[in-house]
Amino acid sequence: MAHESNTTYLSKLLPSDVGGKPRTVQFVFGNGSRLELCLDDLNEDMREQLALHGLSQKGGDSTSNLSKARDFMGGYAAVQTVLDNLRNGLWSSRVSSNTSDLVTAVARILKIDEDVARAKVAAASDEQLSVIRKNPEVKMAIAKIQEARAKEAAKAAPKLEDLLGSIGM
Repeated sequence: MAHESNTTYLSKLLPSDVGGKPRTVQFVFGNGSRLELCLDDLNEDMREQLALHGLSQKGGDSTSNLSKARDFMGGYAAVQTVLDNLRNGLWSSRVSSNTSDLVTAVARILKIDEDVARAKVAAASDEQLSVIRKNPEVKMAIAKIQEARAKEAAKAAPKLEDLLGSIGM
């Protein structure tokens, strides 16, 4: 039976959501029916498959706004940020989405640990971040970081002559 179109078709509740359960994902349909699965009900191989799928999705999601423009360097940077954040125990944050290079630049300029720089950047307002980004020393440091990332991406990219040959030039 169909329901009105203004009803949410499917809501997914995670443990961190209101009404969430530990280690469980709940699937709540707009008609009130509900399914759930607790990680403890899965064997280790299945949990690993879910983790790998989730990691793949999280990395891919970080590049979703870059694929149409074929921004490979931006995509590389976005996935690198996700991987770095996960290694540092950060699932998501404002700092991770747009300020990773800024954090690194601040850490290098001030000669402080990146975790300390990340905390400083996270505490800054958008207006303060804008002022910091406009600082010439910060701009130069970010440019160097982006140049290094571009060089790293270039190592993995096809050679220009191969690329031209593949398109008949």
